Amino acid sequence: MSLRANYGYVIVKPHVCHSVTPGGIALPEKSLKPLGQGLVVDNDNSYDEDLIKAGDTVFYIPFSGHEIEYKGQKLLILKDDQVLAVEKND
Repeated sequence: MSLRANYGYVIVKPHVCHSVTPGGIALPEKSLKPLGQGLVVDNDNSYDEDLIKAGDTVFYIPFSGHEIEYKGQKLLILKDDQVLAVEKND
């Protein structure tokens, strides 16, 4: 991926919510609450590169960051301080 975040930012691929319930009821996209969870795509220019690395799962403040679409993928650009927790994928 050639997309790079500026210093102090992290690029995250957000976890996708299901738009159909197990019972088969379709939910409108506006009613879906963001989970605040995603997979780190790029973190080469972060304040602490050892804490958050590409491939880690992060939990962030819902409704935060800037949504972008890059090569058909929906991505989220977050500031480092919007990340609440990191799940290491060693």
